[in-house]
Amino acid sequence: MTGEIPGTMVAHWVRMSPGHGREYTDAVTSDWLPAVKKSGLKPFSLWQVWFGSQQSQYLSLIGIDNWAFFDRPDPIAAAMGNEAYQRYGAKIRPAMVEASEEVYRFRPELSYLPAKK
Repeated sequence: MTGEIPGTMVAHWVRMSPGHGREYTDAVTSDWLPAVKKSGLKPFSLWQVWFGSQQSQYLSLIGIDNWAFFDRPDPIAAAMGNEAYQRYGAKIRPAMVEASEEVYRFRPELSYLPAKK
């Protein structure tokens, strides 16, 4: 992620069946991450949960400028192309147990920010 704090973040959680994490990370690496880079989404971050949950859980964070983001087509799917996006989904869906999205809004007046050095 970049050093700037985005005003709004979309958190996309994915939980895979135990033992299928490698399939997901391979598909993300070969198909999804190149599309994210091509789409120009910034900031962006991808994490695997290690403590406090199952290790087959993944979190991607996408910074958005405003709520109009949700009125437009998915920029990652658009960058990937419809056929490639369908192939990507076919790779990960069989082992996917659960997927969800949450939206977080940063409010600086309600946050503690350390002094800049």
